[in-house]
Amino acid sequence: MTNENQESTPVEDEQETLENRVVTFSINDAAIAEKAEEYKDVDATKDLVVAKAAKKDLTKMRTTLGEAHKEAKADALAYGRRCDAEKNRLLVLIGEIEDPITEQLDEIKNAEKIVEEARVQKIMDGIEQIQAFALDRYDLTFDQLNERLDTLLALKVDPDFFEDHTEDAENAKEVSESKLRIAIMNEETRLKEAAEKEELARKNKELQAELDKSRKANEERDQKRREYDAEQDRLIREQDDARQKALDDQQAEIDRQTKEREDAVRAEGEALFEANEKQKAQELRDLQAPDVDKLSKYADAVDHLIGLKPVMGSTTGNAVILQAVSVMIEVVYDIRKSTEEMK
Repeated sequence: MTNENQESTPVEDEQETLENRVVTFSINDAAIAEKAEEYKDVDATKDLVVAKAAKKDLTKMRTTLGEAHKEAKADALAYGRRCDAEKNRLLVLIGEIEDPITEQLDEIKNAEKIVEEARVQKIMDGIEQIQAFALDRYDLTFDQLNERLDTLLALKVDPDFFEDHTEDAENAKEVSESKLRIAIMNEETRLKEAAEKEELARKNKELQAELDKSRKANEERDQKRREYDAEQDRLIREQDDARQKALDDQQAEIDRQTKEREDAVRAEGEALFEANEKQKAQELRDLQAPDVDKLSKYADAVDHLIGLKPVMGSTTGNAVILQAVSVMIEVVYDIRKSTEEMK
């Protein structure tokens, strides 16, 4: 009987291996070494034509090697496909024997798995029931928490039920117990703080009531004081107003009498001043009367002189006469205006 490695090794035929075919390539290590020696001094910056020729030669060499490789590989690929087909045919024959046995083993394994899963699920349900003791602890009152803790402590972890998960069940019970005890402590603290807060609120309310009562009494006392002060202010204002009115009336009478005396003195002074002014004006007119007559006569003489202006024969002479006549007309006008003001 052959081993598995021997069975899976394909039988070699008389064809050459890929390694032997590569050795037969015309492009080999020697050919490449020859090209390396030939082109070792090629410098495109010095001789572009030689560099392009070397590039073309090497490209052709690489293309030729690729074609030879493709041709050699074709046989290897065909051989590989024949190997794969033979392997697949043999696997089908083995599977015809192996598959029924595998199915039977799977059925047995699945049945055992179902039984095991049911067993484990029953145990997990029991553990979850223990864990559920503390899940809703935040919704329970202080008395309900203590009742829940007593129920949990009375619960016995049965090794016959929990089997290999007995330790997990005991841990779950300890965790739930710890959570319930912490919740009881927290609730007890909360209730204590709530009671203290309620007592403080009650005392604050009583104190606030006392403060409100005292404030109301103070406000009433302040209101009475304000009303008294307001009444005193009103009486003082009335007295002040009466005194001020009497003073105002007295001052008004003094002002009236003073004004009457001032008006009489002013009227007397104005009459005296007017009489003096009339007398001065008359004296001035009497004094200016001869001058007014003289000025009037002088104005008549100048006016007569204007009428005696000679007739000139030249333009220049005529312009001089016209200028002189214009000046004399202004002089006559000014004299007559002044004499009217002097009258």
